[in-house]
Amino acid sequence: MPFENVHGNGGFQLRDYKGIPVVEHSGSTAGYRGHLARFPEQGLAVAVTCYASTASAGGLLKQVADLYLGDAVSDSEPPATGTVEMPRARRRPRSSSGGTPPEQ
Repeated sequence: MPFENVHGNGGFQLRDYKGIPVVEHSGSTAGYRGHLARFPEQGLAVAVTCYASTASAGGLLKQVADLYLGDAVSDSEPPATGTVEMPRARRRPRSSSGGTPPEQ
């Protein structure tokens, strides 16, 4: 793997995805989720941001990556396929001053 000399990766994970080296980072906070992956040998980077705490940013990212990586991925894992149903975000009403009222 080409990452053996990497030091101080700053939270990025260096791993193998279906036989392809990938550098990735994910995180979530306050109802948001995100996932970033870079496939350096293929010159591909994919970023997914979700505005729902129940969304699977990593799952969506893998579906997009599989579309672009095509034949480069090994057959050891089946490609991510199918549709993903995103949950509807619950919106809170705004107050007359324009701000969001506190939850009750």
